Amino acid sequence: MIHSIYFSSKRILILCYLIMAYTAFLFYPKWNQSHTEATLSWDTSGYYLYIPATFIYHDIKDLHFIDDILKKYQPTPELQQAFWYEKAHTYVLKYSMGQAITMLPWFGIGHFWASHSKIYPADGFSHPYQKSIGIGLFLYALLGLYFFRKLLKEFYPDKTVAVILLLIVVGSNYLNYSSIDQGLTHSNLFTLYVFIVYLTNRYYQNPDCRKALGIGLLCGLATLMRPTEIIALLIPVFWKINSRRDLLARINFLFKNQVTHSLIFILGFFCFVALQPLYWHYVSDSFFIYSYQNQGFSWLHPHIKSYLLGYNSGWLRYTPMMFLTLFGFIFSIKKGKNLIIKVLFPLLALYIVMSWDVWDYGGTSGRAMVQYYPLLAFPLADLYSSLAGKAFSKTLFWILASICIYLNIWWTYHAHRSGIKVSLVSKAYYWKTIGRWNESIADRKLLDNPFAFEGTPKKYQTIYQKDFLPGKSALGSSVPPGFLISREHPTSPEIQIFRDQNIHSWIRVYGTFTSTQKEWDIWKQPQLIIRFYNQGSVIQENIVRIFRFMGNLETKEISVDAICPTQWDTIRIQVWNAGSDKVCYLNQIRVITFDD
Repeated sequence: MIHSIYFSSKRILILCYLIMAYTAFLFYPKWNQSHTEATLSWDTSGYYLYIPATFIYHDIKDLHFIDDILKKYQPTPELQQAFWYEKAHTYVLKYSMGQAITMLPWFGIGHFWASHSKIYPADGFSHPYQKSIGIGLFLYALLGLYFFRKLLKEFYPDKTVAVILLLIVVGSNYLNYSSIDQGLTHSNLFTLYVFIVYLTNRYYQNPDCRKALGIGLLCGLATLMRPTEIIALLIPVFWKINSRRDLLARINFLFKNQVTHSLIFILGFFCFVALQPLYWHYVSDSFFIYSYQNQGFSWLHPHIKSYLLGYNSGWLRYTPMMFLTLFGFIFSIKKGKNLIIKVLFPLLALYIVMSWDVWDYGGTSGRAMVQYYPLLAFPLADLYSSLAGKAFSKTLFWILASICIYLNIWWTYHAHRSGIKVSLVSKAYYWKTIGRWNESIADRKLLDNPFAFEGTPKKYQTIYQKDFLPGKSALGSSVPPGFLISREHPTSPEIQIFRDQNIHSWIRVYGTFTSTQKEWDIWKQPQLIIRFYNQGSVIQENIVRIFRFMGNLETKEISVDAICPTQWDTIRIQVWNAGSDKVCYLNQIRVITFDD
């Protein structure tokens, strides 16, 4: 059995390094991708923008260079990294600058490479920058994992440490955010939290000024990376506090016996944190700007179910290893040691993460909890330690852990390769495809519609068919006749079918479409829609987004299915463009009805 095979934590660390290196350099080297899949894309390009704006373009206020960068490299579809601040008539970068500081040395390497290259421009976004920053942030992850092992060995036997390393790296989404999407803040924050906890533990073993300064600097940098990480300050304050008496003794220790250390800690913290208000004041004459604008927190109504179990990007749904970690809280509580850090701190972090109104964090497996895995590793280790001498329980643990490892590898693969979608999916699609490596056309329809009849009905009745007359075409005479669907002409003629016709249990609508250019934004894609009405009210709607099945310059027949509700009097069928500026043509509509 797996649980009876002994690996030292050092060997498992090397194994984890090899897996991470394979993932980063061979499976999906993100620095070799382009546009929105590149290292410097989406949020990462926003974290990074401080650096080229300051050191290459010397234009951090007006960002005159940004239009050319967006046009050439397309890190985002439009400007999302900054917003126009009307009061100061200047641009303000959306994200705080902490991640940019960690990128700075790797930017230097990339800029030296590009400046001496005859192939790549020294513009901040060409391949040398993408590669050096991606690899540099990956190296931070390796360093963090090395000290993560050292930290765990302070509290647990070597065998337990080996197991926790394996489960965190291979069994959780840390693998993705350390080895592929390392440009996001989570892997760096994981490393920072390792150092914060490691130094805090060493400080209380042997207090000195250097450790106090180091902890302050680390907490400050974490806060500068993500302002909500200000909760990191709780770690040095509440480390190994188990009672009110412990807390009073700690306060006395920090602010009386070690007042010099406390002041040095505070100074270190503000060395980094003060940089952000200084930037805001430089660009706007104001020391505070809420740069997330209309995004905020719902403190009284956290998105608990959606964040934890949502099919869009639920943390526990797509990283089920964390179920075992949360179950480990029980065993940490039984031990009764360091409960504030082992249990209350992760729960506070989870509450903050769930309160953010953009709770899906871009549809990426609940990524906002990754940085807290160094803390969550403690209850997971307590759970595993409690299984000593319990053969059945340990076997069950490894069965569950093996399933979680498989699902994490499955998720990591499909998050970056074509095949199964693993974010922004429906309940029906998720349960039909979980753990599988390929999907069918019927499966893909479940992304939009809970009904999908697999195969072609053998006995059916055609109840409607219409060929549309030629419309104006951007493609020339080779395009089949069609009705133009565009932003200016967003709807097709509506087709009505009444209950007095011989309608069976299923309705299938076929639409034949010709595309010009694929619309990638699913929220803007044209939809083929069936609506069931009863006495003028919509009682059921079934759709498919046609560009889930089409590329550029293609003609395809696409269908949408529906099981007829019990009470209805009218069916209305239509094509609707949800805001795309891409043009397509509806060539034919055909409606059939059939039974199972």
